[in-house]
Amino acid sequence: MFKTLKNETVISVYKPVDLPIENYEELAQELDVINLAKQQARRGLPDTRATGPDANELQFKAKLKNKAIQVVGDLQPSCPNSCV
Repeated sequence: MFKTLKNETVISVYKPVDLPIENYEELAQELDVINLAKQQARRGLPDTRATGPDANELQFKAKLKNKAIQVVGDLQPSCPNSCV
């Protein structure tokens, strides 16, 4: 379900920061993946001919993107007057 990074090399002028590691089981519970999948299956969704993500997958992606934005925001230093 989740893809792992194949290349973990980071080249930057900044010191690397360890991002919080997500426990995939807890993440699945938080997103209520199993119950949503069961509900979709009862309705025969997604269609077997579907080529794109369904509503649940789009919702998961949006929630994960928001989490990533929050983490990046927490890592960026606040410098109201001294930033260039």
